Amino acid sequence: MEDNATVPEPTLASVQVELDEEKAAHQDTLDALTKEQAEHADTIGELSAEQQAHAQTKLALAQVNESLAQAGEIIDGQKQTIAEQADRITSLQTTPSEFATIEVDKVLYQLEVKSFKYKGLDYTAKDLVADKKLQRELVKLGVGFIVKKEA
Repeated sequence: MEDNATVPEPTLASVQVELDEEKAAHQDTLDALTKEQAEHADTIGELSAEQQAHAQTKLALAQVNESLAQAGEIIDGQKQTIAEQADRITSLQTTPSEFATIEVDKVLYQLEVKSFKYKGLDYTAKDLVADKKLQRELVKLGVGFIVKKEA
């Protein structure tokens, strides 16, 4: 027995319906891809912002490291000054003199006098030790009783 059933010919309307269904499916796929692309663009923007923040942090860290290096140099200089001052103190303590010693502009001077007269006034070596302004004046004048002390 033969199958005489015939397959009906597709009509223009049925073909149009199939095409519309396929177009809708493709449009859904296109919409999903467009949405995904937008999400990726947002992620790229966030990553770019994080990269900029990271670069700024690295710059700030470099500046902090530079400041620390400068502070280290200052501390080293201060340590050297402290050591020099300690040596100076030790030197003064181990070689006492009968005359007083003063320091003017980081230079040591020995007062080889017990008392003196300046501008009509009487002074003692003790007075001079206590008066920094007078020390500077007399050193500037080059008075003979203030002698630069050799190290």
